[in-house]
Amino acid sequence: METISKSKNIYLYNMLNSLKTDFDKEYTYLISRLISLEYEILSDKLSYNKIAENLLNVINSCDAFPHVDRVCFAVSSPVSSNLKVLSSFNSDSLAQNSMTESYSCFVSAKSSLFKINKTDIRSYGDIEAICSQYSNQLVQRSLARLKKMGVKSGITISLPISDSVSGFLFLNSRLKDHFNDLNPQDNHLLCLLKLLGIHCLNKFVQSSLGVDSNLLNFIKHGFEKDNRFDESLLGRMIKDSILFKTGKEITVEIARAQADSAFLVDQMNVTYLLVKFLEINGSLQNCNKLNLKFDIDKSRNKMLLIVSGVHLNSNHDQYSLSLFNFSGFVPRYEGQNLILETNLEMMNASIDYSL
Repeated sequence: METISKSKNIYLYNMLNSLKTDFDKEYTYLISRLISLEYEILSDKLSYNKIAENLLNVINSCDAFPHVDRVCFAVSSPVSSNLKVLSSFNSDSLAQNSMTESYSCFVSAKSSLFKINKTDIRSYGDIEAICSQYSNQLVQRSLARLKKMGVKSGITISLPISDSVSGFLFLNSRLKDHFNDLNPQDNHLLCLLKLLGIHCLNKFVQSSLGVDSNLLNFIKHGFEKDNRFDESLLGRMIKDSILFKTGKEITVEIARAQADSAFLVDQMNVTYLLVKFLEINGSLQNCNKLNLKFDIDKSRNKMLLIVSGVHLNSNHDQYSLSLFNFSGFVPRYEGQNLILETNLEMMNASIDYSL
């Protein structure tokens, strides 16, 4: 289905118009405020969940780039098509924000979201026109929430970090067609926002743990991405990945409490997280058997992954648990069990028709 959106290379526009562009006082002031914001991030004076609020306040502090009503930073976890909000904030002109840091959703791997060129932005002028395409079909949940909040138009800026991790900066307005006619000064501004966004994600997502590119590439190229929960596929992913890391074969047993429940699991991401957790925790080499159990709590709309059979090294608790900061999973220990909790995504309710 063809969507009502368009792409534009902001760097090309910037190069073609740079000699013709004169910055007025409003834009000069805005650029200086953005540089100050970057300094706050660099010097650890600003927590990641406050970035969107502060960025929106900076943009709206002058008339250079007016009528921006929502800012949202999101990231797709390693080898994942699950999108997690890191920070988002709405102006008073929109309804209450229903896509805060706890919000995540599965996005089709074929979505145009993941096809945005690294130098491009994607924009749309009328969310009503997009939603109307889904006559007699489920509208993608995020679109429905944006519409309900009062969003009419938007810009998506891709924030490429690596081949395995992608981020996005979303700017939205309550006004229809607001981003249709960008001027040369706007293109300069969007390039600066892109650099600022990439810097934020590099700092807060990768952190001191970094990204294991070798393991990511093994998982990414060794298996077909499929978010439908499949015990056999997930077990094979984990066994083969541990064999890849250690040269040792282990036993993986996977169970689920509701055998007839069809739900979505970010299986590549689960594999990466578990293998890296075991490695950081110092348990990987001594692991011979891994027991996983998936449980569903429909009353709270949560899915729980219970990991047992692993010796947990308490000296590595906070360091190893920080691995899950941006994964969509909330970890905790119960005795010698690692409990990972995330939002429940039932298959029949998670069809994704993303922009």
